Amino acid sequence: MKVNGAGKHQDRVFKLTVDSLMNVSGSDIRHEMCFAGIDEVKPDTATNGVVWLKYKSETQWRKIILNPNDAPVFVQNLLEGMKLYSANSTELDPFQDAQAAQPTV
Repeated sequence: MKVNGAGKHQDRVFKLTVDSLMNVSGSDIRHEMCFAGIDEVKPDTATNGVVWLKYKSETQWRKIILNPNDAPVFVQNLLEGMKLYSANSTELDPFQDAQAAQPTV
């Protein structure tokens, strides 16, 4: 369940892909955020099942309410995806190889 800015609870399915987090309602993708755009994710320390998500493009945290048993797995898998994406994106950076190949004077 996603909680919007007005505090309204919205039933959603969160789907992790190879490089993004998708917010799905029925058969519609409501929002997709690339792992590179996610700044931080953390479980709520006071309430089981609540996860806080911070996008780099936003100043406010987003609240996600999950089944208490699913929340730790969601956080762990999202953090792993973000870490793998970050590692792979630096390995695939075309400018990194081009800069390394330039001669030094």
